[in-house]
Amino acid sequence: REALDRASPGLTRGGETKFSARVRWATLVGLSLAVACGRTQVYSAPARPGCQLQLEPGTLDFGVVRPDKPGHLAANVENVGQGTCRLQGPRIDGDPGFELPSGPQPSFELGPGGRRIVTVSFRASVAPPTHRLGRLLFSLQGESSPLGAVALWAQLADCVLGVAPDP
Repeated sequence: REALDRASPGLTRGGETKFSARVRWATLVGLSLAVACGRTQVYSAPARPGCQLQLEPGTLDFGVVRPDKPGHLAANVENVGQGTCRLQGPRIDGDPGFELPSGPQPSFELGPGGRRIVTVSFRASVAPPTHRLGRLLFSLQGESSPLGAVALWAQLADCVLGVAPDP
């Protein structure tokens, strides 16, 4: 948990921190099981009054991932403020393996109550490190520093044993 908290340095959390009692399990045909957990974070933009970005969950935890089984999880992005949030397309930084499956995302606006779902995938490689950390970053248009982030975590399977019947 401490490593996940360190995955989001330099972000100013404004407003409130809510704890989510929900644990979400995501299963997709042929893909690994993954869990999304963590706090819901609300970030305020001092330069843009009325823009309050709520990110849920606070962490996308892919769990133990095999190299041949990519995982996909989604984060909810919602404007809980009274003004419009004009955001750059979300981006990922951190260890290799995390990506936006649809490629780079365009800028977008969220009016009051507006929401968007952003999907992140993780594809394991056999290269170290075995514990991977990253961040899904959200920034206001024209700003270089992120307004808010969702922590990303995955662990590579140490070994995979294949069993086949004897012909």
